[in-house]
This record gives sequence, structure tokens and C-alpha cells, in this order.
Amino acid sequence: MIHDVDETLSRLLAAELARQPGCPVRDREQITFDSPPKVEAMQDGEARVNLYLYDVRGNMDRQEAGRVRVPPASAREQTVGRRHVPVLMDLAYLVTTHAGNEPLIEHRLLADTLASLLRFQAVPERYLAGVLEGAGNDRVLLTVAHPDNAQAQDLRSVWQAIGGTMRPALSLSVTVPFDPSETVWAKRVRELVRVMGPGMAPGSPRDVATLQVSVLGVVVDQEKEQPIAGVVVTPFSAEAQGGEPLAPLARTDERGFFSLRRLPPGLLRLRFQQVGYRTLEELAAVPERGRTDLLEPLVIALRPLDPEERLREHAALDEAAGSAPGIAGPDHVARAALTGRLHYPDGRPAAYAPVWIGHRRGATDVQGFYTFLDLPPGDYVVNAELPGIGVVQVNAQVPGAPGSAGKPVEALAPGEEGSAAE
Repeated sequence: MIHDVDETLSRLLAAELARQPGCPVRDREQITFDSPPKVEAMQDGEARVNLYLYDVRGNMDRQEAGRVRVPPASAREQTVGRRHVPVLMDLAYLVTTHAGNEPLIEHRLLADTLASLLRFQAVPERYLAGVLEGAGNDRVLLTVAHPDNAQAQDLRSVWQAIGGTMRPALSLSVTVPFDPSETVWAKRVRELVRVMGPGMAPGSPRDVATLQVSVLGVVVDQEKEQPIAGVVVTPFSAEAQGGEPLAPLARTDERGFFSLRRLPPGLLRLRFQQVGYRTLEELAAVPERGRTDLLEPLVIALRPLDPEERLREHAALDEAAGSAPGIAGPDHVARAALTGRLHYPDGRPAAYAPVWIGHRRGATDVQGFYTFLDLPPGDYVVNAELPGIGVVQVNAQVPGAPGSAGKPVEALAPGEEGSAAE
């Protein structure tokens, strides 16, 4: 990458200096990158502009984090790629001019060089070389003779270090993206993901056109880049902050996948909540009905809580668990029709266990609490599946009073026979 920056600066200066009337630099052979003492020792009388690279460091002020999506080379390719955001580096150059023993010519050449560099805040795309080609007109930034540039504040020490005689010079800082990472490519599986969702039996035949999938994606841990199960996904209107959800919330499965169906087309706001992670809100576009070709899977990265935040969260969960009925966790929904808690005989909560009533499916949170929304009054059987134990069943009732929640149920899992106790 550094040699591509050298080539880029050589192209820019050679082209721009050639436009200056009377400038003695006319081609790229007169743009050099040696140490100033070496160029001065040549004493051949030919005019040169020398750019000596003396410092390379990361630029933390403009640096971004995360990953970017890499589109396929053509629309026919069934692949999609993701890679880390490039690291921004500052390359510091000491710019000197040399013309034998002609200081006036050197000063004139230094002024022409300064004018050529000040003309641009970023290198125009036509001058970019190597891996920088195609990066755009605003990706390689130039900072010339800036008094606040930390790399140029003590040029006297630079001269002393290289063992040369101090002479008029310019400080030039080039901010350039450096991308050492590799693109991770994966095959597109849009149709497979679209038929996944709550209440869908794996492998069952589905008509994709009738599913009306609005939003889908995967949620991963930002640090470990591993899928997160049980993340609560709630859709809201993009215009209004707060308010009622546009649809019942969804949860990610063990592979981190989620899907929301039958949402109105347009922009909406998704809230992602999970115990142990910071709540995140992201905007998503719902395509028009029938335009499944515009449906793009989302990749959501949740940031884990720091130790102090975890302590506060545990305190809030303990308080919520002691005030049942209700659901413990950040996905508390006051209009729940039925809520309960699963735990083992030794008192440990049955966390993230699949639960379902008929075709309606959900999962317990980290404290073992579950909830079902908008159930009509009546008697129900809550089913739960636990690893190594099997399915346990709990009888529950939703009262007929409007707005009231069902009586909470404490389910022992496993009991002697998978029994439940209120």
C-alpha cells in the first residue's frame, strides 16, 4: 500500500507541476523518494522534488469500526462478502526541493509544489495507483504544512536523525485506507432463510409467495462474531419514537436467525434486546409486497455489557423476578396475556428453553420467564422442551377480563413425571 501512495503522489505532482509556467520539473523521473542528504549529494544540477517518508501511524480521529458488505462482481454470482472496515493510516512525508546550488530556483520550485498540493484536500481519483484505484475522489486525504500536525511539529529532530543539513521543507501528511483483511464470501441463501420463522416446522413445504416475509437477518456477538440465540426483535414505526410495536416481537433461534412477516412496506425501526448485551436499534426497509428480490438479510452485531453494566442488569432482573406476574428481562411487555416461569428442581432457571402453545412459539429468557401475547380467554397447555429431558407441559388459563394477564405458572422441569406446580 505504501508504494501505491508513493506512485499516487508522483503522478499528482508530475502532472500538476507540468502545468506551472517555467517550472523546471517536467516529468515523473524528477519526483524522488530518497533521504534529503542522498539527493543533495548527487550535485548533478537537475531540479527534483523529493518526498521522504519518515513516519507511519494510525489515524484514530477518523477511524470507523465494524464490517462492510462487498457486492458480487456480477448480478449472476450467488455470493455475498463481508470484510472489516479498512484501517486509516497517516503517512508523513518531508518534502524538499533540490536544484544544485541555486536557492532561488529551489524556493520557486518549493512554492510551485506547495501550490500543487494545496489545490487538493484529497487526491483526485485519476491520480490513484495500485490498490487505491477506484477508491473515489475523497478516500486519500492530504494535509499540507498544518501547524497542528503532530507528525510535523518537530522537523528539527527529523533533520538531526537523518544526518542532513536543514533546508526549506514542507510537511505533508497523507491519510489513506489500509485494508489487510480478507473478504469472507458466502453463498446467498435468501429463499432458505425466508421460510424460517416462529411456528414453521423445519423441512415442511411452504409457498414463499404467501409468507410475506418483511425483514430477516442474523444477530451475532460483536466481539466473538458468534450467533446469539433468544434475542428479542421488536419492530416500531421509523417516524415515532416509542409507541406500540407494529407486530408481535420475534426471537432469534440457535443460529441467530430471525424473521418478521406481514409488515407494511417502507422504513421501520427494529429494536434488538438480549440479557448481557446493550440494546440496539437499527433502521430496516420493508419492500413492496411481491418484491422479494429487494429483501436483503440484515447482519446485526450486539455489544456485550461491561462488568458494571452487568451488575446493574442483574439487579434489575432480580427485582423483576421478585415482582411476578410479569416477564423478567428487557423484553417486558405489559399487555402479556399469559406469563410464567420454568425452573429445575434445584431452583436453576430453565433459560432459553423453547416454549409453545399450539402453533405459537417462543422461548424463555435468562431467568426462565416466558410470555405469550394477545391470547383469547380460555384454558391452554404450555409446552416446553429441555435438553436431555424432553417435553414438559403446564396447564394455564387466560382470564376473560379485558387487559388482564393470565395467572403465572411455576413449572418444575423436570418433575417426577414432568409435572407442574402453581
